[in-house]
Amino acid sequence: MPGLTVNDSGCRVLMLPKSALENATEDDNLKVIRLKHPRSLEPSLYLLNGKTNKIYEIMSFQEEERSWFIGERVVSDGSLMLSTPVDPTFLILPSLISAERNMPLEDLLDDTEYPHLNILSSMTSGLKNVSNQLGDTSLNVWKYDEEKCLSWLQGRVEAVQKVLEEQKVDPTGGSPDYACDMPVELLRYSFGIISEYLPSDLSDKLETKLNLPPPSVKRKQSADDEQTSKKIKTDEKAETKPATKKAPTKPKEKSAKQKNLEKSAIGTSSITSFFKAKPK
Repeated sequence: MPGLTVNDSGCRVLMLPKSALENATEDDNLKVIRLKHPRSLEPSLYLLNGKTNKIYEIMSFQEEERSWFIGERVVSDGSLMLSTPVDPTFLILPSLISAERNMPLEDLLDDTEYPHLNILSSMTSGLKNVSNQLGDTSLNVWKYDEEKCLSWLQGRVEAVQKVLEEQKVDPTGGSPDYACDMPVELLRYSFGIISEYLPSDLSDKLETKLNLPPPSVKRKQSADDEQTSKKIKTDEKAETKPATKKAPTKPKEKSAKQKNLEKSAIGTSSITSFFKAKPK
């Protein structure tokens, strides 16, 4: 029926890169799985391409009073879902860091609450950047190496910074009211992007390694600010300037008419004296 409004929780609009569909000829090659987010450790959705063994983060953006027109239906849930590739190394890191003993990665990622977490045990190509492999490769045992991890993360931050510079991204949003050291602020911006996928402790250590100075974004002085500043300085000078004493003014000389009136008033009673009671 044209114009049918559907409130179906299973209907979503998802935008994803072409690589996510690569070689996915069958429905079971693409799966939406639930994993722990590497920073918050809260449940988060990911798209898994079983053929390419690549994983994509799914992010949802919602706005009120928005719907989708899909075919002849109106879907009341107007949320938009975006999917971007994510390095599985970031998803494995929290488990490596918290490991109390050395064990095969399959056992380390065994989690009854997140059964799909074990899928990551086959995505080990990047683990050499953050850990050392122990024993025979068939054992798939890895031990976290913090120094190696921080060096790798520093490289990732600098790689993001380079992309932002090439795309001429302005961390101030193009505002003319702010001045900053652009390379430093781009590095800080890049660090913020990478730290979204790191445990808070590791993020703090990475910030220390990057030796980022305190934020130096300062507001430029506008023409109005300059006038206000000049006015304040002028007022301050006026307050500090010693007050000058005025010379005493000479009494104004009286006219001849005023002098004659004063002479004629001598000995004359006031008009109110005529209404006073006479003394007995």
